[in-house]
Amino acid sequence: MGSNIKAALRNLFHKRQVESDLDDEIRSYVEAVTDEKIASGLEPGEARRRALAESGGMEQVKQAVRDGRAGALAESVGQDIRFGIRQLGRNPAYTWTAAITLGLGIGATTAIFSAVYALLLRPLPFPDPDRLMYVFQEWPKRNEPPFAMISQDFVAAQSTLKSFQSLAGFVDRVTAT
Repeated sequence: MGSNIKAALRNLFHKRQVESDLDDEIRSYVEAVTDEKIASGLEPGEARRRALAESGGMEQVKQAVRDGRAGALAESVGQDIRFGIRQLGRNPAYTWTAAITLGLGIGATTAIFSAVYALLLRPLPFPDPDRLMYVFQEWPKRNEPPFAMISQDFVAAQSTLKSFQSLAGFVDRVTAT
């Protein structure tokens, strides 16, 4: 793991040296294969051409090695970001449109997440919320308001029910009137 990070940092921050080493290595390989071909009886020009053809071409090999290096993804992302910034600098109207669209999108996403979190995801402010019960009683006459804030049934239930740890009540004025 540490060697991969070390190699990625070397590839990113010492790019000229790494590229020079790669050029030297590929050139040495092609020269070695060319020497083998010359030793087998081919002319030097033909031997070099065949050595390059066998290796797949110097630039193709270099690009394949670059793509396989540690840190290649970071380098590619960096190039993409630099290109994007250059393009945004060339077209200010597009830049403002993109910035406003991103701002609105981030704001809307944040607002929706905040609402979903508050309504659905945040735990209730009670210990053991899965043990909460909702007990209700409907008023016999809907159009008559209740005479007392706490009905006699509630007081009786609060003192006699042993199934509940505690009991709380409220009067819903909207449905009571």
